[in-house]
Amino acid sequence: MNDASDLLGARHDLALVKLVTPLLLSSTMQVLEIEKSAWPSRGHRLCTLAGYGQNMDNDTRLHVSVLRVTQGCDCIEDTEIICAKILKDGDDSPCFGDAGSVLVCDNKGVAVTSRGIPTTYCDNPHPENSSHTMVGCARKNTYFLFSNLLPHLQWFQDLVPRDALGYLHSKANRHSMKYVQYYDVITSVHLFALLILFSSHFY
Repeated sequence: MNDASDLLGARHDLALVKLVTPLLLSSTMQVLEIEKSAWPSRGHRLCTLAGYGQNMDNDTRLHVSVLRVTQGCDCIEDTEIICAKILKDGDDSPCFGDAGSVLVCDNKGVAVTSRGIPTTYCDNPHPENSSHTMVGCARKNTYFLFSNLLPHLQWFQDLVPRDALGYLHSKANRHSMKYVQYYDVITSVHLFALLILFSSHFY
């Protein structure tokens, strides 16, 4: 668990978890590479997010949304936070139970879903204000914050042996059925069922 969490818990909302037993790769279960390039100069990106949405409705279907995201947003000028701003009611957004899901841009893992806050946070940016802690799903004037993975690559490398890092993806083809031991990146506060990012030993 990254113990440097701050700024509403979104900057370092990450942990590494090692599975006790190996995972079997298949055509539907694959290694997702972590992005190692700097954020593009154009500012925004269209990225995808998978999750079960409002889990209080007992919906067992996995949903995929396309979000327009930026590094920081408005008053949150922080490159370690990726942000999606919901502009109108009904737009796709993360929902209850989606924390920990991976934000995928250009087929690479870029960030991990942390939390949502209302845009009024910028009027009075004090995390201890309880009115900033709860937001609805698909509600306008909401920021959804994601922990950027790129600034944490050194932290990953410090914790995981170099030969276990999942940067050598050439061994993991789409139809591979080899066993793989991996590390799963999840949030430090929420335990989410989706398998997110893999750093792998191939056998």
